[in-house]
This record gives sequence, structure tokens and C-alpha cells, in this order.
Amino acid sequence: MQHVLTVARTMSARGIEHLVVLGDFGFLWPGRNWGIDIDKLSRRLKMTAQTLAFVDGNH
Repeated sequence: MQHVLTVARTMSARGIEHLVVLGDFGFLWPGRNWGIDIDKLSRRLKMTAQTLAFVDGNH
């Protein structure tokens, strides 16, 4: 989770508004409360006016 927030923050500082992840996102793992992580990521992206899209990999 932290790696995604770090990348979003860095890209926002550089004026990048759209984040596209191609392949294994590695964000939603079994056993985690990913609803909390999704909410946290959504709030961060909304604050920075960024959009995230991803193509699901084999995880």
C-alpha cells in the first residue's frame, strides 16, 4: 500500500494526473482488509486530482 501512495505523491508533485498500472498491481491481497486500503488510496488520489487505472495481472 505504501508504495502506491509514495508513487502517487511523487507523480503529483511532478504534475502527473493519470496513473496507469500495467500488469500485477499487487494491491489486493487475501487476508488484508483491502477496503481500508482502497479508501485510503481513493482519498489520496482525490486530494491530488489524480486518476488511477490498472490492468489486472495474474495475482
